[in-house]
Amino acid sequence: MARRDRRRNAHRRGAGGGGRPGRLPGLPVPFGLPGLGHAGGTGLAAGRPRPRPRRRSRRRGAPVNRPARPARTAGLPGAGRLFWRGCTRRCPRCGAGHLFRRYFTLVPDCPRCGLHFEREPGYFTGALAVNIAMTMAVFVVGFVVILVATVPDVPVAPSLAVLVPIMVFGPIIGYPFSKTLWMAVDYGFLQKVSGRP
Repeated sequence: MARRDRRRNAHRRGAGGGGRPGRLPGLPVPFGLPGLGHAGGTGLAAGRPRPRPRRRSRRRGAPVNRPARPARTAGLPGAGRLFWRGCTRRCPRCGAGHLFRRYFTLVPDCPRCGLHFEREPGYFTGALAVNIAMTMAVFVVGFVVILVATVPDVPVAPSLAVLVPIMVFGPIIGYPFSKTLWMAVDYGFLQKVSGRP
């Protein structure tokens, strides 16, 4: 009987709060709260908050490494600029003007960059082909315009009065332009294809 009374009294002290508080059945111990869990543990068990991993955020507007575009050859203008320089009787390399002492006399070198124009004997034979092509282009355009404007009754005499002067005076007027156009073609395309300096 005495032993039973002692057990009952001990049970009452634990249930009534006079002794060490017992753990309620079915409830987990909150290890994340300070002072609870294992005393010798680390991290959450010791009450220390676990550090959050840093996120590597990407800023807006940050430079992105992209493959560089191939740069154009230094000193070599584009095809449109070369064509314009040839049509305006300018140097194909630097664009300088005043390349003709007279209407038909071309200076040997560019007054600005020193480019030598007639690089070899017979160099301007290509300018002759350019001159013929220019004259034929103007002739064809004039013929088509006259044909469209006067069809079906095409006047022969007025047509010849327009087309014959084109064939006669066209090569003379286009002589200096054919030289600079040929230099532009040779400097921009032919030398690059052949690999000549």
